Amino acid sequence: MKLRQNEDEHGSDEGVLGLLRAVPGDFLVCLTFFTRLPVFMPVDHTRPMSRAAQLFPAIGLVIGLIGALVLAFGVLLQLPHYLISVLSITAMIIATGALHEDGLADMIDGFGGGHERERKLEIMKDSHIGTYGVLALLLSQGMRMILIASLLLRGLDVAITVLLAAQMVSRLCSMFLWAGLTPARSNGLSKQAGQPQRRALVMAVVTTSIALLCLLLPNLNILAILFATALSAFVGYLMILLCRQQIGGQTGDTIGATQQLCDLAFMTGILISLGIAKELL
Repeated sequence: MKLRQNEDEHGSDEGVLGLLRAVPGDFLVCLTFFTRLPVFMPVDHTRPMSRAAQLFPAIGLVIGLIGALVLAFGVLLQLPHYLISVLSITAMIIATGALHEDGLADMIDGFGGGHERERKLEIMKDSHIGTYGVLALLLSQGMRMILIASLLLRGLDVAITVLLAAQMVSRLCSMFLWAGLTPARSNGLSKQAGQPQRRALVMAVVTTSIALLCLLLPNLNILAILFATALSAFVGYLMILLCRQQIGGQTGDTIGATQQLCDLAFMTGILISLGIAKELL
């Protein structure tokens, strides 16, 4: 897949209006890059990913909608909450081709199994999965299953809106790692794609914030939303520090791993807030 790294003929001096005009084409580029979903129209892969990244959180909304539909059908069929949760997670994994889960496993294998920077990067590039990676997937997916099932106990509307919000916020958090650290490899996919433009990052923050409030305010108070967002952002910040210390930059694997961990942090933050609110009332 050909990707332009930075500003090009699609608009090096574009402002907000330029970013908005680019949304339809950039959305298709992100959809084909970050998911396995079929696209039944021409996609211009020469569009710069550095700008198209503004739609990365929006891809999370699409993935979340797939998971949300499974939740709704599962509740309609009166299936057990844990089974509904597993089916929803499975649908989202199929939609992304396990892209971010693979990143989490590779990162944990590399950071846990290598002592030197180059060895860590070598392990992360290896297609085989090690013990650390297997354990990371088992623990993270088990935690995700419990979190979604617990949200279902609070109501289908709460579970769906939190799931959608978590998918968007986690991708926004991973964008800060993507933009804040230089690529650790000189020939990796992250280097090829380029880092998000500042304007694309700002646009992603604005659109995600608006979506977050629209999704969650009908069911949750603002303090719960802020706490969950802050917890997710804190995990994202810790990932930046960890990646800088371990490999001196970022890779596609670390971006995917950040999405996975920030997703868990957001849902955990919501459940903590709901528990505190219940104790206070």
